[in-house]
Amino acid sequence: MNETQNYALRLGIQSNKIFLPVAAGFAENAARALGLEHAESLVMRLAAEEVFIHLCKNLKSDNKVEMTCAWGGYFAKLSFLYHGRIPLRAFNLTATVSLDDEGSLDDMGLVLASRSVDRFEIGEDAGDRIRLSLVKEKTYPPGPEEPLPPLDSVDACSVHPPQAEELKVFARRVTGRYLPRLIPGFFSYPGKVVDMVLRGDFQALLAVDTGGQVAGGIMWHPGRTKFMEFFGPYRLTSDESTTIMHDLVEAFLMAVGKSDAVGVYCPLPAEPLAAFHFEELGSLDTFEEDGKRIPMPVFFRQIHEDPGATVWCHPDLEGFVSNVYERHYLPRSIRLVQGMGETFGDDSVFLTHMDSIRKMVVLKPMQFGTDLDQNLADHVKLFSRQDFKEVFFQLDLGVSWHSHLVPALLNNRFVPRLVVPYGGQSDLVIFQWDGSGYE
Repeated sequence: MNETQNYALRLGIQSNKIFLPVAAGFAENAARALGLEHAESLVMRLAAEEVFIHLCKNLKSDNKVEMTCAWGGYFAKLSFLYHGRIPLRAFNLTATVSLDDEGSLDDMGLVLASRSVDRFEIGEDAGDRIRLSLVKEKTYPPGPEEPLPPLDSVDACSVHPPQAEELKVFARRVTGRYLPRLIPGFFSYPGKVVDMVLRGDFQALLAVDTGGQVAGGIMWHPGRTKFMEFFGPYRLTSDESTTIMHDLVEAFLMAVGKSDAVGVYCPLPAEPLAAFHFEELGSLDTFEEDGKRIPMPVFFRQIHEDPGATVWCHPDLEGFVSNVYERHYLPRSIRLVQGMGETFGDDSVFLTHMDSIRKMVVLKPMQFGTDLDQNLADHVKLFSRQDFKEVFFQLDLGVSWHSHLVPALLNNRFVPRLVVPYGGQSDLVIFQWDGSGYE
């Protein structure tokens, strides 16, 4: 296990340009010390320079800024904590720079910074401070081009937490047996799978026979929300026996049953789950290589009694979520949200997660703005040009202002497909772009 796994380095500084070398040096050296390679830590330095310059331009020179760099096992997260508001429109994936627009030129550094890291996050911290974070992942080599074939037959299997080498074999067998659209992209990087589990971001169980052959497995996010996301179970044998699947499901449910999770759900069921007492939460569309649309059921299973919740909902979405709650007997109190002339800022900001292997992208709202409709359309046009067919938007019913996004989502042909109970601060509504209008 990496000795720096739980380390977080901190630096207190003021938003004054004379401290730029200190801020940049901290970002580079901390990222390198914690686990990034030289080239990756240099990227973190350059991104930190641009963010710090932007803070200096928009905050008072005596504003205190706390910088932290934390190691996540397979990524470094550099965070800036500060009081006050700064423009964030440059963090949109669609942000551009025009030589004729002085305001646009001011954003050039942030545009470069947002493109150089893997993702950014923004939220409020204790004491009403803003936390702006840049995340740079460690670079992993892909698995060998020649995948491991499925096993023809195996002896009796036992299910247990994996060793590192078993995880690598597991990842390679999964990519060798299942189509890319049926599995998360990280399976293509066996070393990353190992670090994700060692870090604790994922937990895993493998079915291994008496000869040490990895015959199946399942992975899940522990404790992130009250509804845990899981992937699998994957059967890595060529026979159709359900014994391995049954053993993995039972061991998985026993493990998560000890937590305070209300339930579990699988957004990418590689194998049918209805036979194991899972219900269909809804469906999302995946696409074959020829572009054929295939509905993919999303399965869930409640493992503890749902305590109930209050959610915020736009009137245009009320019928959909009410139907979901009634169908799955989810106790919810719905509060309707409507604009009543209140003032919003100009610039909306979206967090974007792209899986280039699956050609899938997920958008999350970071900041509401009056340009929301056009900004959303620009994002979808960009994804369409880059042949990303699976475009999703996550809306949290526990955050009241998120509901104001519903008209823009519907205008841009995003369709509500399912509700994930407790998938965020409260329930998550997953929208999917219907693939039309931007060819």
